[in-house]
Amino acid sequence: MTATAPSLLGLASRTVEFTDDTVTALATVDPGYEAFPGHYPGFPVFPGVGLLELADGTVTADQERRGRTVELVGVELCRFREPVFPGDELTIRVTYQAPPAGDSGVRSTVAIDTGRGRAADLRIVHEHRPAAGPGGAV
Repeated sequence: MTATAPSLLGLASRTVEFTDDTVTALATVDPGYEAFPGHYPGFPVFPGVGLLELADGTVTADQERRGRTVELVGVELCRFREPVFPGDELTIRVTYQAPPAGDSGVRSTVAIDTGRGRAADLRIVHEHRPAAGPGGAV
């Protein structure tokens, strides 16, 4: 089964594998991404916020596949390790963590890798939201 997570940056991950507590997705960084000429001139690097968005989108798409609607509410850790360049193939690995007692949120650690190694490590928190009804009403 393949699900696609939409992106504000025009980059979408493709879910390739999942279990009860993990999901792995792939994404390709579009060399034509409009921010590259200014980030940074002469040395295009994919913005770190895009990696956070990919992590969020991968969790959100996987939770939707499970019949749940979630929203990103926290970033507990965000460490950028290596730059991500135009055309890079990314592997996004999400591992769900058991929430603390009394917490119904979705906690996950996310590792994002390129063919050169680890690009980012994240620990993010999502909360369940009611699904929108007809016409977008909650």
